[in-house]
Amino acid sequence: MAMASTPAEPKESRVDVLIIGAGPAGLLMASWMARCGIQTRIVDKRGTKIYRGQADGLQSRSLEIFESFGIVDRVLKEANLMAQACIWNPNEDGILHCSNKISLNYYTPEVNRYYPRVLHQGRIERFLLDMIKEDNDLSVERGILPTSLSINEADVEDPSAYPVTVKLRKVSEEDSDGSVDDEEVVHAKYVIGTDGAHSWVRKQIHCKLEGDSKDDFWGVIDIAATTDFPDIRSLTILHSVDIGNMLMIPREKNLNRFYVQLTPTQGHGETTERFDRSKYNPQLILEAAQQILRPYKLSYSRLDWWALYQIGQRVGDRFESHNRVFLAGDAVHTHSPKAGQGMNVSLQDTYNLGWKIAHVVQGLASRSILATYEPERRAVAQELIEFDRKWAGLFSGKPIKDLMDEDGISIRELLQVFTQRDMFMKGIAIDYNTSVLVVKESINAANGDLKHDVNISSVTKSHQSQVQSNQTLAPGIKVGQRLPSASFVRQSDARPSHLLEPLLSNGRWRVLVFTGNIKDAAQSASVSKLVDSLSSPTSFLTKYTPPSSSVDSVFEVLAIHSTPIGDVSIFDFPEVFRRMDEKMGRDYWKIFADGKSEASPGVYDVLGISSRGCVVLVRPDQYVSYLGSLDDVHALDEFFAQFMLDQHAEGNKS
Repeated sequence: MAMASTPAEPKESRVDVLIIGAGPAGLLMASWMARCGIQTRIVDKRGTKIYRGQADGLQSRSLEIFESFGIVDRVLKEANLMAQACIWNPNEDGILHCSNKISLNYYTPEVNRYYPRVLHQGRIERFLLDMIKEDNDLSVERGILPTSLSINEADVEDPSAYPVTVKLRKVSEEDSDGSVDDEEVVHAKYVIGTDGAHSWVRKQIHCKLEGDSKDDFWGVIDIAATTDFPDIRSLTILHSVDIGNMLMIPREKNLNRFYVQLTPTQGHGETTERFDRSKYNPQLILEAAQQILRPYKLSYSRLDWWALYQIGQRVGDRFESHNRVFLAGDAVHTHSPKAGQGMNVSLQDTYNLGWKIAHVVQGLASRSILATYEPERRAVAQELIEFDRKWAGLFSGKPIKDLMDEDGISIRELLQVFTQRDMFMKGIAIDYNTSVLVVKESINAANGDLKHDVNISSVTKSHQSQVQSNQTLAPGIKVGQRLPSASFVRQSDARPSHLLEPLLSNGRWRVLVFTGNIKDAAQSASVSKLVDSLSSPTSFLTKYTPPSSSVDSVFEVLAIHSTPIGDVSIFDFPEVFRRMDEKMGRDYWKIFADGKSEASPGVYDVLGISSRGCVVLVRPDQYVSYLGSLDDVHALDEFFAQFMLDQHAEGNKS
């Protein structure tokens, strides 16, 4: 008698990090993992990458991030630069006219080096895919659908455990026959959900999006426009009297994107309160755009992409579960695309999270640093939602007709909101609160006493150390914000550079030592005292660097001096700034001069650094953690003792 065969079990595997969703946020997360050598898989239910449409706006901070990963040149080569915004609205006679033109980069290069660019999401994904393939031979597994997720709560605090279990199934017709061979059980240390506004991961951890939805309906078309409208190649906001409003964005390859306000309709002319997507097509969107643009004409020779949307402003009630499963991007916050923030804020979510997970997986830091992700990024998401609600209301409303028109939208108010929030929109004014990773201060104007920032996240209060920053030493460098990119000169070869350029995204902390004039005896003594502390066997540089790794694998120490560049050489500086490696030779790339000249101010003047100098600690994501005196030699030891793991302790040696 034949015995019944035992059903085959799905194959099982382990991975440090599983990323679900291969949009820009997921790919940037994969970029961190690839750059830091973390075992990673990234899966996506889509069979192919995006080739047209979707998000397209790139703000200054996103371009700085791409610079840090080495792909900004590819972006700049293909993207369309937008130098000005034009505001069009009806004049007193009801005729559409241009009332205002605004420069889109009215800051100094030290504050903001990049104009906003436009390039469709598919090309951004291509650049990121190429990078992670080159860094770690990592590629996206497409046509893969997650079907279940569970967390073993008993193991979540064990750094060596794989407590998250995800079942995956192939969905591509070519590879799937519906058998058990198409299923896999993956045990992961960490799971990242970057799977969009309808996130499957969000539902698995019972996260709810909280907020509201506006009754504004919008269509979007990407076309090669034929028109007599004079500002077709500028970012343009158009307010009509009673037809609707429109946003025009000049794209790459002679394309233009039109965001067009629509009226719910059951056909031509008949309106209804219900928005029925089946009633719309590109021709109806174009006709609505033509009405708003009158008396100017609009047609197109090529339609590249189109879509419809009704998006409310919502934020997830949680960004993580047990600090093992995380949500990022549209998976945890949604808003309208009219502010050009979707891809930018999503990228910054995983730029914030990636290095933290890498540190924990590598055994460099405790899991306590993961608790900073939600408070840091939730604050940004909430600020974005508040801005988007205000901006969308102004954008969607009708322009004011006269002084008695209480419901009309003032163009002056619209411009005020646009300019006041521009730094936030560019991503260069984000300010992280005090936590285990950020040590702030506040100054009592009455007596000059230094006090801790009162706005401390409850998640990280227990980790607060006695270290305090001294913001007065460099007013132009804000603790909790991204390091500004002032210009300076590399000492070894007089190459002009910017402060952010050497701070590549490779998972390293940077200790920037502004030495002042190294030829001044008092300054030289302060620097020597600091260097002696850094070189001590008990220093954080030694304690938290794995014995088998290079001396700068976790921390890089850079010197920025104010001595005239011709009066010194690199050999006037201590060895910690110019280390010698048996294989690579002398490190010539970590000593910089102020760069002050008759033509331009130097980094000391731009950032308000006095002749006393200072020490600035910069996180791997380029945000400032600490700012202190050269004389406070043990502050950094205390700071890192909160969360870094001793690499020389028994069990941590590698």
